[in-house]
Amino acid sequence: MNPGEPPVQWRRVWPRRSGDPAAGLVLEGTDAGGRVVAGTADATGAPVRLRTEDPRLPALSGVVGSVVGHRWGKRAVVRRPDRFVKLATARATRTALDRRATLSAALSGRDGAPDLVDVLRAGEDVLELRPVAGTGLTALLAGGDTAACVRAGRRTARATTALAACGADLPEHDDEAEAAVLTRWVTDAEAFGTAPRALRRAAGTALEALRRSRPGPSVPTHRDLHDGQVLLGSRVTFLDVDTAALADPALDVANLLAHLDLAAARGHRAQARAVAEGLWRGWGEHGHPAAGDPARVAALRAVARCRIVAVHSFRGLPPGTAEELLSPCGGADPVLGW
Repeated sequence: MNPGEPPVQWRRVWPRRSGDPAAGLVLEGTDAGGRVVAGTADATGAPVRLRTEDPRLPALSGVVGSVVGHRWGKRAVVRRPDRFVKLATARATRTALDRRATLSAALSGRDGAPDLVDVLRAGEDVLELRPVAGTGLTALLAGGDTAACVRAGRRTARATTALAACGADLPEHDDEAEAAVLTRWVTDAEAFGTAPRALRRAAGTALEALRRSRPGPSVPTHRDLHDGQVLLGSRVTFLDVDTAALADPALDVANLLAHLDLAAARGHRAQARAVAEGLWRGWGEHGHPAAGDPARVAALRAVARCRIVAVHSFRGLPPGTAEELLSPCGGADPVLGW
């Protein structure tokens, strides 16, 4: 920080431009008053620079409310009493609206389908979203009782199965694209010096297993489904469907399990195991197309675990977390593979 600026606890970090360490980093944190702030850091080791304005998100300066997320130069979320305001570039906003409209139409009236957040108003670079009541899956993982976690897993499994069956016409995301995402993150982590020593080898092993596995017919997927995207109220709501795509049926399944691995490694092992038990039970009950292909799920889950380590290497991982996530999937535990 610069002299005279209030202290900030930085909690999330991204490369400012992938593949270009010289461009520095983008950071998000909270100040002493609990307010979310954005910053940037260059490659010279100079203090982090607070960013109070965002030229790529000009509408942010005119929104009244509490900023709850701000990735400088890319997106921000502001909470108001009756809505959330999501700001992004015009292109990203159009994409989000298009994906949401396509999914909403395909999911309408389908039994067990997830809800999507209602759009109250859309502008060129702004979406105003209706708040949704419920408990986040992340909160349950952090302290929920195991019976509630099993129920949450079963409900989430039903919603993912309905999504996979809805027939929405979305852009394709294949194995090559999934491999490219992991490769980019691993390369960035190495370039910025944050990568654990075992990451490159583990990623290579995971990608080789992915190449050897056989993909299933593409179905609609969330594509970024993890515990932070699932809200459990009177219905199950999926957040942030901006990257929804046609992909392998195992993609959402594997990504959810990999994030449960992360929750377990952070100390919430009983809750993670209970959610996973509910997920597998629900996927079997409702006939999710990936439920009968554990080898394919394991291959994509290993890719997701490596990506999680690469992403979180910029933010700091508790001791032993990277080693646990980079170990081979499929150990003694019949649910999560420990």
